[in-house]
Amino acid sequence: MKKLWGSTVFGVAKVVDAIFKGLIFVTGGIVSIGQTIKSILIPIVLLLVFLAFLNPFLLIMAGSILIPLAIVLILVFIIPFIGNIAVSSLKYYKYTVTEFLYDYADFYRLSKGTKTSYKEYGNRYRREQEEKRRKEQEERQRADNARWEKIFEEFFRSQQGYNQGGYQGG
Repeated sequence: MKKLWGSTVFGVAKVVDAIFKGLIFVTGGIVSIGQTIKSILIPIVLLLVFLAFLNPFLLIMAGSILIPLAIVLILVFIIPFIGNIAVSSLKYYKYTVTEFLYDYADFYRLSKGTKTSYKEYGNRYRREQEEKRRKEQEERQRADNARWEKIFEEFFRSQQGYNQGGYQGG
């Protein structure tokens, strides 16, 4: 009976995992499209603002277009921001829910592991994300240090050549 329950939970976990992957994919696509549209619209909006300052009468003539344009601009700027928050939240919930369900299923199916509270999976996800950010920060710091060391070495090498009479100006 326990193995049947474990297999059922495992199947539910697979379905939930697929649903979350689909939601993350769709939300990420919407955010990507929004960011692309934003990168296209920013120069156009700046041009329109510049033209409006040159000729304020354009604002009066284009008054009927301004409200829909403002709504579109607000949406284009808000969707990527809210979408990024939604994607990171979906990734968090995908990890916590699916890992909990997979481990719960393994506990009954394979008599493997121990029951862990759902809250512990959230804490584990946060620790893993923090560790990932810390490693990326260290890698960026190492790359920056190597780049600056190379710049200083090249600078001092060129200065030594100049001081030793290597410069043949004329």
